[in-house]
Amino acid sequence: MPSSLLSRLSHLLASVENYGNPLEILRKRRSARADEEIRVVDRRSGVTCQCKFAAHRMFGEVWFDHDYDVPAMPLRKGDVVIDVGANQGFFSCYAAWQGCSVYAFEPDPENASLFKKNITANGFDSRVKLFPTAVKAKAGTTTLYRTAQLGGGMNTTSTEFAQHLGLAAGDAVEVSAVSLPELLRQEAITRVRLCKMDCEGAELEIVESLTAEDAARIDSFALEYHPEAYSPKRLIDALERWGTHHVFAATPKFCSRDILYAVLKTAFRESVEFQSPVS
Repeated sequence: MPSSLLSRLSHLLASVENYGNPLEILRKRRSARADEEIRVVDRRSGVTCQCKFAAHRMFGEVWFDHDYDVPAMPLRKGDVVIDVGANQGFFSCYAAWQGCSVYAFEPDPENASLFKKNITANGFDSRVKLFPTAVKAKAGTTTLYRTAQLGGGMNTTSTEFAQHLGLAAGDAVEVSAVSLPELLRQEAITRVRLCKMDCEGAELEIVESLTAEDAARIDSFALEYHPEAYSPKRLIDALERWGTHHVFAATPKFCSRDILYAVLKTAFRESVEFQSPVS
């Protein structure tokens, strides 16, 4: 059997297994425009998200591929999660469904609008707080370069990443920005289970803005890194500089994307001790 046919059959079987509305999605894949909205449903939980068609595969990366699930650091009911680059709400819904309290950041107005609809539609309003702002090293304002690629999933505040995409000033808007240390203080957050970052090149400056004391409040990080904007080695150095976290890359066998994980050493030790059988 040709490999292309095997690939199509594999995608079909995965759609049937994972999605609650596989036929609807398959029809849309044949005819939908990139900016057309599509409904995606997780079969197991029943959680539904309305999103731009060009962005719908990101739902699968969160819910089915589990790209942001950090090894040995499962999310638990009552945990606090920070979602930087919240897009249309896929990961925030995933964390809220597991009973977490989520602080989410999405500066693009169109994405934020869909985010709000998805949170409300799934009954997660009491668990999710949306900040329609970017996260940067310092609070203030910043330029958001917008693109239709991935349904707005490649919007960026990184000048280097924008240049890589060939985005011009006409694609940009000014948005407000907050810093992560400022958020921790203002919201009186003492413990974060997971800080997920996928902000198209802004990850490095955010990480560099955190002190070791800030980082010690965060059990784990899941970061998609972007070599177009900075050297991944520099990001690893910034994560290791605190001396508080184990840093490692996602295993290609389980995740095909450029993702780094960082796990607080004390939290990792607690997790391993908790999971170990009693002798």
